[in-house]
Amino acid sequence: MLDSRLVETVASVFGLSDNEVNPESSQENIADWDSVGHLKLVLALEEAYGVQFSTAQIPGLTSVAAIQLALDKRKPSS
Repeated sequence: MLDSRLVETVASVFGLSDNEVNPESSQENIADWDSVGHLKLVLALEEAYGVQFSTAQIPGLTSVAAIQLALDKRKPSS
């Protein structure tokens, strides 16, 4: 299940409605998700979640599913 903050952030950055964002949303099917859009998204995610992605992680954040996985790995395990 996607985090609602992730859906809202992706939708906001790319001018989509929340219901247009799903795990398959990616650079391949969102027209504005180019290199500049990618940078805007990463910055918006870092602000929304209070995290900082490493320079090694950023190129792999090319889909909503990949971003959710990266965020899940940052959550402290219980």
